[in-house]
Amino acid sequence: MRQEQQARVAVVTGAGGGIGLAICKELAQAGCDIVVTDVRAEALEPAAKIVEECGRQSLSLVADVCVAEQVDALVNTVLERFGRLDILVNNAGITRDGLLLRMRDEQWDQVLNTNLRGPFLCTRAASRPMVRQNYGRIINMSSIVARTSR
Repeated sequence: MRQEQQARVAVVTGAGGGIGLAICKELAQAGCDIVVTDVRAEALEPAAKIVEECGRQSLSLVADVCVAEQVDALVNTVLERFGRLDILVNNAGITRDGLLLRMRDEQWDQVLNTNLRGPFLCTRAASRPMVRQNYGRIINMSSIVARTSR
C-alpha cells in the first residue's frame, strides 16, 4: 500500500492583493496548504477563503515583510503549525510612482524596504528550514516595470 504524501506548505506574501489571490488559488489547486500573509488583516480573509474552497488548509498571518522579527515569527508559526515550509512566494510589493524629482526620501525608503529588504528577510528565514528538510522552492515576483522604462 502506498503511503499518502504530506501536502506541501507554501507561504505567500502580499496574499491579499489580486496577484497574491491568484497565486494562492493556483497553489491550493495544486494541492498545497497555504499560509496567507499580508500587512492588512482585512485582506487575509478572501485569500484564506479561496484556499479552503480548494479543499486545502489555510493559515492567515499578519506580518510586515520589512521587519525581521515579524518575518522570523511568521516562519516559526508556520513550522509550529505545519512542521515544514516548502514554498515561499515573495509577492509583497509596493510602488510609489512619480517623477524622481518629486519623490520624497520616505517614499524611496518604503519601496526599497518592501521590494528588496522584504524578499531578503523572507528568503533568509525560509531557507533555514528548507535546507534542513533538503527541499524548498523560492519564487520572487517582480513588476513588469522592472523590465521596462517609462
